[in-house]
Parts: sequence; C-alpha cells; structure tokens
Amino acid sequence: MSNGGCDDQNCGCHSGMPRRDFLRITGATAAGAALGLPLRMAKQASHSEFENLVPANKKLSREWIKSLTARGKRSTYRGKDLRFIGMPIGGICAGQVYLGGDGRLWLWDIFNDIKFGVVDKKTTYLGREINAGGGANYVDPPEQIHPFEQGFAIQVDGKTRKLDHTGWAEVAFTGEYPIGFVEYSDPACPISVSLESFSPYIPLNTDESTLPATVMRFTLKNHSDKEQRCHIGGWLENPVGIKTFKEGEGTPRNRIVNDVLVCSLDTVHTDRSDCGDFAMGLLGAVDHMETALPGPDYAGLLLENSLHPTEETGRQVGGLSREVVLPAGKEHTAVFVLAWRFPNLKLPVLGDVGHQYATRFRSAHDVVRHVSDNFAKLYRDTKLWHDTWYDSTLPYWFLDRVQGNTATLATMTCVRFANGRFYGWEGIGCCEGTCGHVWQYAQAMARQFPDLERSVREMVDFGTAFHADTGMIEFRGEYGNGYAADAQSAYVLRTLREHQMSADSAFLKRVWPKAKKALEFLISQDTDKDGVLKNAQHNTLDVNLYGPSSWLSSLYIAALRAGEEMAIEMDDKEFAAQCRSLFEKGKKRLIELVWDGQYFVQRADFSKEDALRYDDGCEIDQVMGQWWAHQVGLGRVIDPDHSKRALHALYRNNFLPDVGPYRDKFKDGRWYATPGEAGTVICTFPKGDRQKILGNKPTWASMYFNECMTGFEYQAAGHMVQEGMVEEGMALTRAVHDRYSATKRNPWNEVECSDHYARCMSVYAVFLAASGFEYHGPKGHIGFAPKISPDHFRSAFTAAEGWGTYEQKAGDESFEVSITVRWGRLRIERVNLELPSDADFSRVQASLNGKQVGVSLESNGRRRSVVLRDLAIVDQGDGLRINLS
Repeated sequence: MSNGGCDDQNCGCHSGMPRRDFLRITGATAAGAALGLPLRMAKQASHSEFENLVPANKKLSREWIKSLTARGKRSTYRGKDLRFIGMPIGGICAGQVYLGGDGRLWLWDIFNDIKFGVVDKKTTYLGREINAGGGANYVDPPEQIHPFEQGFAIQVDGKTRKLDHTGWAEVAFTGEYPIGFVEYSDPACPISVSLESFSPYIPLNTDESTLPATVMRFTLKNHSDKEQRCHIGGWLENPVGIKTFKEGEGTPRNRIVNDVLVCSLDTVHTDRSDCGDFAMGLLGAVDHMETALPGPDYAGLLLENSLHPTEETGRQVGGLSREVVLPAGKEHTAVFVLAWRFPNLKLPVLGDVGHQYATRFRSAHDVVRHVSDNFAKLYRDTKLWHDTWYDSTLPYWFLDRVQGNTATLATMTCVRFANGRFYGWEGIGCCEGTCGHVWQYAQAMARQFPDLERSVREMVDFGTAFHADTGMIEFRGEYGNGYAADAQSAYVLRTLREHQMSADSAFLKRVWPKAKKALEFLISQDTDKDGVLKNAQHNTLDVNLYGPSSWLSSLYIAALRAGEEMAIEMDDKEFAAQCRSLFEKGKKRLIELVWDGQYFVQRADFSKEDALRYDDGCEIDQVMGQWWAHQVGLGRVIDPDHSKRALHALYRNNFLPDVGPYRDKFKDGRWYATPGEAGTVICTFPKGDRQKILGNKPTWASMYFNECMTGFEYQAAGHMVQEGMVEEGMALTRAVHDRYSATKRNPWNEVECSDHYARCMSVYAVFLAASGFEYHGPKGHIGFAPKISPDHFRSAFTAAEGWGTYEQKAGDESFEVSITVRWGRLRIERVNLELPSDADFSRVQASLNGKQVGVSLESNGRRRSVVLRDLAIVDQGDGLRINLS
C-alpha cells in the first residue's frame, strides 16, 4: 500500500495510512490483512434503512436555523470552556504559540520540532486506539502544555495575582483572530486587568505579519475610589536548546540588553534546531529587571521591591516589571513583547531551508526593538483589520469561523523559507510538499496574502515541480508523486486567481508559458478530446479513479475556461479558441455521461480492481469545478439547473444532523465528528449497491467516504451559498462551527489527518460567496452580490493593493453603495452589483470623496455594472459612493 509520498511512518494521514494504524481504526485483523483477505465491510443499507440513517427531514430547530444568518453577538467563554482554547498568536509562518483561555501562552512549537498532530497523541475511542492522524486530538483534545516556565502577574494590596485562571474569581476569553481578548476581575481586588494578545497581522503586508513575536498588551484599571499602587511583571525561563541541549555542551545565558531580557545558549553546536535566542521586552519604562530569579515563586519574587537587577545566571528564569500608580478610576497600559529567532529549519529532501524572519533580524532582541520602534503603527493596523472584519452585518459566529481558520497560517503547518518561498504541510508534520490537491481548497491566504500564493506558483508549481518537456506538475513539489487530476486543474485555476489578485499583468506575463504548458498536459490526458477525463485520475482521496467523474472533469472544464481567459489576456487567440472548443464539448458531454437524473456520479471502470470507486454514490465534490468558476468569474461551467439539483441531492443524502447512527452502521474511517454531532460525509450510496461498488477487497481509501472532513464540507457549503441555497450552505458551515465549540475542543484547531489542517481554509470561500465578491485587479474590476441580508449588507473585502469595507442599502426608490478603503489603495474602473429585487433602477450617480465622477450604467436583469469614465484611485480613508435610482 502506497503512503502517497509521506515519509512519516506514524502518520495516519489521507496520503496513505500506514497499514498498522488503518487496522487499529477500522478494526480489521492484522492476520487477515497480512494474508490479503478482505477488510471488514458493512452491508449496504436498504432504501428504508438509508432513510433512517440519513433522514430527508433534517428536523433542524427554527431557532437554530434563524441563528444561521442572524447577527448574534460576540462569543465569550468562561469557566470550563477555557480549558481547550488555544488560539495561534504568533506571526504567520514564524512558529506556533497558543493563547490559552485564561491568557497563558502555551505549546510553544517554535523550535523547528515539527510534530505530527501537535502532541503526537494517541487515545482510545469506542474501544479503538486512535493516533493523531486518526483524530486523537479531535475526540480527546489536549489541554495546556507548558514546555518552559513563563507568565505574567500583578501585585496590589500586598497580594500577587498571576494573570491566569488561578489568580482571579472571573476570567473571560473572547477570541477574534488576530486578537485574543482576556478579562480578569475579582470583587476582592480593586484593579481589573484586560489583555489584548496578538502578533501584528495586516493583510497584504506580509513582512510585518510574519514577525516571530507575540504581543501581550495589558490594561490595568482602578475601580476603587482611592489611589492604588501596584506592580506588573512578566517572567521567562530560558528555553534555548530545550529539545537538544545536554549537560556539559554549553551554558544557558540570560542577559539584560537595553531593558530587554535576552535568553541564549553559549555552545559550539549552533546548527541544532532549537539553537537561537529568545527575548522579552516591556515597552516603555522598566523599573525592575532580573536575569535569575531563585524560584519557584517567580511571580512573587519578581514583584517584590527588595530584589535588584543581577547579571548572574543561576536558575535560568528572568523577568521584567514596572511599578504603576493608578489614581481612582484611571487606567494604565503595559505592553510586553516576546520574540524568538530559531533559524535552523531543515527538512527531508529540501535540506537547510531556514526561516525568512532570520534573514531580517540578527537576534530576538532585534525583533523586540522592531516591534517597539513601530508599535503604534503595527497595533493600529492590526486593530484596524480586526475592526474592519467585524464591522459587518454577517453573523459573529460565521466571522469567527472564517477568520479563525486563517490562523492556520500562524501554526507549524506553514513556514516561509529564507528565500521567501511559502511552504505548507497538509497539517502539522503531515504530508509534505504544499500538496496541490489539498492546498487548492484553501482560499484564505490567496485573498489576504496573495504574494505568498504567488511564491508557490512561481517557485514550486512552475519551478521545482514543473516538467518543462510535458507540463506535468508534481503535486508534492520536490517530494514528487506525479500527476493528480484535481491538482493539475487547480494549478491553472489558481494561476488565474493569483493574476486577478495582482495589481497588474506582470505575474501572468511571467508564468503564462508554463501555465499554458500545464494546461496542455491536462488536455493530453483527455485522450478522445471530448472535454471529459476517463483514464487514471489521481486525486485528494489518494487512490486513482478510472472512468469519468463530474468531480474531476468539472475541474478540468473550469481549467479550460480559465485557460481561455488567460490566453485572451495574453493575446494567444489560437490557444483561447482551442480551450473554448474543448470547454463547450466537455460542458455538454459531462451531462450526457455522468448525470443520473438526481445528481452527478462516476462511471466507474470495474476492470481496475485497485481503483477507488464511488460510481452512483453521492459524492461531496461532484460539482467542484463550478465552485471554482464562481470564485474567479468564469461564469457557468455547469448549468444552474443541474448544479443546484446536485447540491440539493448532496444536502439530502450527505448532511447528517447526527452522524452517530450512520457511523454505527459504516464504521470504517476516522473520527472527525462523533455521535450527537452534525456533519456532512464525503460519499453516501442512497441507491447503489455499496458493496458491489467498493468491491470485495476495497481500497483502504474507501474509509474516507464515511468521514466528515471540514475542508470538503466548506467547499460544498460555499457552493450552496453561491447558488442561493443560503440556509443549506450556512447549515453545513454552522455544523462544523458547533463541532468545534470550546465546550468540546479547541475552536482554532480543525483536525483532518493532523492538527491545523490546511484544507479548513476553504471556509474563506463561504465568506466570498456570502458577499458575492468578484475581483480582477489588473482590469480594475470589483463586484458584490450579497446572498445574506442583501437589503442592508456590510462586510470586509481584500484586493491587490488594499482592503476595506463594502456596504449596500436598498430602498424602494434607491440603491446606495459605498466602498471605503481602510488600508492601502484600490484601483477601480468598473463596479459590478446585483440588485436584491427587480426594481428598475436605471439612473446612476457616483462620487469619490464627495466629488462627482463620470459614470455610465450597464444592465442585465438584476445585474448592474457601473463603469467609471476615468480610472479611480481610492486611497486609504477615501470612499467611492454610488447611488442608483
């Protein structure tokens, strides 16, 4: 059994689960497997039994349905709900540190020790042993892990209170990535403390968003009627060499350098993964500095006035503190910065790749100084993005889920090499090579940090992974693994997206010859040139499909349309015509071959015994090509009638209000949704002979059909919203959100194969669908067609050079639109809108910063295109206003 190119033999990932782990989860016997005997198969459910397992009437409560699109309120957690919280709070691509529900920093995966599944955990569930890849951290989520001593505290009224759950009567946590908010209060204490924790996070500003640093911004407020004198401080154990350092190989050393506590390791073994330095700074005045607290009461010792600065190493826990005098009713803010520099990242095959942050900063001390020198702007812009994102009419829960999953970029799933290249595992330590068929689902990075996505296209897809003679792209970069039909199609689609998220056509001009060659390779796999793939089609389910499937061929057809669009822009008329011809054939042929009257299927080639088959099963990605086409403005690759009917069938046949009965019947597969939880499974067989389709000796990958994997669920949900099936799409999304409630597990760690799985960032496409966002930077086109509360809609948007807020209000006699740039700038020549009603608005006026601009109006049904007479540059703080009447 192939492991799909993953060298981690403990990995239970979907690139090929090692046989021993697969057997543990499925319950098949080792002896039977060794003899090549069939794996245990559940019998096919009868029609009536299928109805019981997958009810047509989902019986969702009115209150729950209403909550899907209601604005709601901020989510704040207290008490037991704090124990699993771990919000990534370091810079993106710079290591991983969690902010706990009580404000403690934990995990600290910054030492280049990239572990599969964060803690490489195993657990037992329903009598089976499950490893990290099987969902151990889903069914049994880890609580706080502290590899070294670190914390913060205040001293008031002679009492030391740690800034965690042990020091206060009430601790409340609100996580709105990129900022975590923690409130500490106690009736017995005259001082309350609020914390804003973050690393600078500014979409489009990649350098300032990839800092190896975490900011802890504490605000102390005096609630009493008299002056209060108090101290606030933080302490830090020297963690350098924590993984590899051995007694006698060097000396840990703490120093105070310009009021910054610097932790280092004096050793000749400087090439180790955890060799580097760590620093903590307290911005502004520092009254007390310690390099060696005698312990173990670090908080109390640090805040005692009798201590004095020392250069002795002693016990390697140092600290910084400040005295604060607070008049009645007043407050004071103290900002701590923790920073690190561990440059020695080495990967199998790739060797010494390093960290980009290490090329910018010579030390962790330099990182602290950089944050300190630029703090006002870094804090302002990070807060501005947070406020812009949440200044919306969309539901709070939905905004939390979308932006919260973007925090995957701030985990060890993602790194930025010293040469500037972005690199990602599928999940932490799981499956190398920025896998094309997984990462094509993830949409967040391309929209918020498009330069990182472009680095993958240019340095990997059309670089190290590209075969110049054929155009085939290895779907795992340098790790190889050859051609995958979904990945190859998506490389073309992603190229168009990256072009659209650029300010001009320079990127497309650079990559077009190779993008064209990549599409030509894909066309070569269409042996009879009818626009439908039929031969071996490797894919994200890890085993080849044979025979036409709407899933993979719809992606191929969408890629042909993308190729046509790019060829037109590159003035390659001949290739554009070739793509159009094949597209038209494929669009028609797809219906003829794989539409079965209710939904799209696969016409399996049963002569291929080792193939993955689903035949007339109802598969979650069956119209994925149209999902992609909507996102990059390609129009219809599947007509709306067939597309919507397929999605309705998917909701009917795959969405389970309770996965328990279904998984009790079909036990194979990993646990990413447990009994009592709702979810959407990958493939069901509502009318087919399941056992006949899968065969007497089904491929190990058949277990995926029974699983709920969030990235797939979001893809289906986003497409439903795109097609106007708002309730269904939001239900699928909310089901995932509810599964990741803090009462059960970490809301910021969606598990698939491993922790912080990249595919979860496909939820960003649900957000794009909700706003009906379309964009083409080089052409200056932007558009919105909100699907939720279109009469009054407001949300954030990101473009090539700036981001801001879009708002529309519909009245009986007018339709008002505003596009306000909060950061950067926006070039606009055309604004595409969709009216929420059939009102005949045919007059238009527009103004930029109060000054009228010349415009014309094009109408097509409810669609309106406002064309500016001259290119408009909307700068930061400026706004374009449009009024239709």
